[in-house]
Amino acid sequence: MKTPIALILSLAALPVAAQDTSAIADIIDEQMQAFEARDIDRAFSFASPSLQRMFGSAEIFGHMVENGYSTVWNNTSVSYLALRQERGQWVQRVMVQDAEGAIVLFDYYMIENGDSWQIDAVTPIDVPAGMA
Repeated sequence: MKTPIALILSLAALPVAAQDTSAIADIIDEQMQAFEARDIDRAFSFASPSLQRMFGSAEIFGHMVENGYSTVWNNTSVSYLALRQERGQWVQRVMVQDAEGAIVLFDYYMIENGDSWQIDAVTPIDVPAGMA
């Protein structure tokens, strides 16, 4: 009798996970579009409160992204790879390509804030040989 209940509970959890996956990708997409449009205030709005406190202003945040994450700043293509949980936090692996064809992988650390997701950190990941 335990197996059917476990199966029902695991199946019931699937739509929530799919919704979260979609919601997380939507937030990252919206921030990427904001960078592409050079709408720094909008891009900054997707950052978590702790990230916003760390940078203090959208202008400083935009300057950091432009100079430290040029592939994100000049993105032309975004692909979503694995979504995983790491120490209780959701981490979305993202492949970003810029206008010059450079490909960089990033881990986007996400937090749920009320009924929406926010970006809490972004870390570049080494691209495996032959992928770029």
